[in-house]
Amino acid sequence: MRINVLKLASKVFQVCLLLALLPISCSKETQKPPSDLIDKETFANLVIEFQLVQSVLNTYNDTLLVIQLRDSILMNYQISLEQFQNSELWYHNNIEEYQTILNKAMDILSEEQTRLLENKSPSVKDTLVLKESDRTRPVRREID
Repeated sequence: MRINVLKLASKVFQVCLLLALLPISCSKETQKPPSDLIDKETFANLVIEFQLVQSVLNTYNDTLLVIQLRDSILMNYQISLEQFQNSELWYHNNIEEYQTILNKAMDILSEEQTRLLENKSPSVKDTLVLKESDRTRPVRREID
């Protein structure tokens, strides 16, 4: 009986060791970037543009329009679909690089939001907000 327990413990240890080493042996080798890899700044801009295209798809559910917008964006950046797909695959497999790109995209969007908020003209909603002193006064409206 004691021998069976030792054999079982030995087998359990071997399996645990194998499971512990498995992630190390299965980790991907670092791939070389493609020769036509899109730089991080441009790829960050493409991420933003394609996210806007995705919102068009969600809004209008028009796949043809989405394809036309995608092709137009790529043409504007002078990038082929194959180059974009190769770069996207490489960045997805190199998560630290991809995280840097996503952070850059967020920075670009934050800067754009700040710029738009600073340069905006008052909207109808903004003009309807009453000043503190006007809140106690009755609002008079003319009816046509």
